[in-house]
Amino acid sequence: MTVGHLGETMKKTTITFISFLLFFTVSGYCAEKSPEVKKLSNSWYSASIYSNSIYFFYEVDTKAQLCFISSQEKNPIPCSNLKKRPEWNDIITWE
Repeated sequence: MTVGHLGETMKKTTITFISFLLFFTVSGYCAEKSPEVKKLSNSWYSASIYSNSIYFFYEVDTKAQLCFISSQEKNPIPCSNLKKRPEWNDIITWE
């Protein structure tokens, strides 16, 4: 076996390993169960998501029909996008 051939084999092995690693990482992410949506007050609901060592919170105000994502600050997001997550289907009824 030549040095060049050994280098190519090592490269293919590394690429295969990274591909499997990505596949199992994504599979685990997709297999996670949906976050629980909690009712906070009159018209507010919230669900927390932990990703990459950071907690994110989806928040919905059903009276004002507004949706937000927050970590350190609250940012508005389209409710139509959040409604695509199955746990919000019964709460976001105006989209």
